[in-house]
Amino acid sequence: MLALALAAGACTATEPGERARATPPAASGAVSGTGTAPPPATSAATLATEPAPAPARSAPDGPGEDVTLPEALTWALAGRPELRAADRERAARLVERRLASRPREPYVQIDAEDFLGTGDLSWFDQSQLTVWYGQLIERGGSREARENEAEVELDLVDLDRVVLAHDVAARTTSAFLRALLAQQELELARAAEEAAETLHAAVRERVEAGKVSPVEESKHALVLASARLDRARAERELEATRLELARSWSSPHPCGTAVGAFGGAAQPAPIEVLRERLAEGPRMRRLEAEVRASAARLERARADAVNPWLLQAGIRRFEQQGDVAGVLTVLLPLRVHGRGSDSVEAARERMRRTEHDQDAARAELEAALDRTWNLATRSHDEVAALEGGVLGRASQ
Repeated sequence: MLALALAAGACTATEPGERARATPPAASGAVSGTGTAPPPATSAATLATEPAPAPARSAPDGPGEDVTLPEALTWALAGRPELRAADRERAARLVERRLASRPREPYVQIDAEDFLGTGDLSWFDQSQLTVWYGQLIERGGSREARENEAEVELDLVDLDRVVLAHDVAARTTSAFLRALLAQQELELARAAEEAAETLHAAVRERVEAGKVSPVEESKHALVLASARLDRARAERELEATRLELARSWSSPHPCGTAVGAFGGAAQPAPIEVLRERLAEGPRMRRLEAEVRASAARLERARADAVNPWLLQAGIRRFEQQGDVAGVLTVLLPLRVHGRGSDSVEAARERMRRTEHDQDAARAELEAALDRTWNLATRSHDEVAALEGGVLGRASQ
């Protein structure tokens, strides 16, 4: 009887507007709110390569302002410092790619010989002055390998930004759902407290009338105290979840009401479809890009193993005769110690390690997908069973 009374109190304590917000809508989906909430992955993928769209209103500066899921996602993806840091890293990689495409800088060298010596060479009368113009000649495709490595590194930064945006969107969505759940739990806790107060008052009247034992009032007093503790705990939990949600867009103040409602229980997509999405997703593409980057580093090591030539051309002036003559120098480095081959071997081993890391990461992502899909399927079956008759019989 106490459980039925508490349930009746929970139903009657909800105001019409509050009940409308807490009732799941007929349309399927995770959350519905003001406007259509974009899927977190889509928002993150779009903002990873494009500027964040201007929200209908700016992020709140103070506490207590209501928020919808689309607004929370937009504010988080536009204002998180780690995303701005990723943008700065991409700008630096663009500069490095431009630098990699440029040839080596030439240089000018001036040599003075046969001066400030002894005898006829005591001054500059018989000195020789040579002006050199030198250029390093790259060989073995070194410049092309350097450009390719810079291009692949830029791709890695872009994919890192996409993955980071997905993570930010996922954390923001999770924080919004926790705030929405905490609001509903607080409503239930307040309704239970009100029902417990009503029951306690009714039992106290019966005790004063001598119809029941005073022990019954003590029992209901304990129930009322427990309900008040649950309500206080729910209030603290709601405050914590609202602060956590506001932290998503770097606000130091708790937000207001999370405006939305839990959608109906949609059947999870088939596991085969999700595996295909995972294979085409940013994390898998990032793993593949890491392998390409390792291959580019290997090609760079091979190109650098071919030592460049140094070409110098100059003009020499003989002070004693007043004549000038051209001079030419070509420096051909010798491969004696095998440093280039060791660098190539080290780059090859790192590429093999990257391939192993890719296999391990792919297996972990697939295992995480399987665990999440099984949990979602079980949760859907439980909700369907509750909606299919359990709640109806409990209401009766």
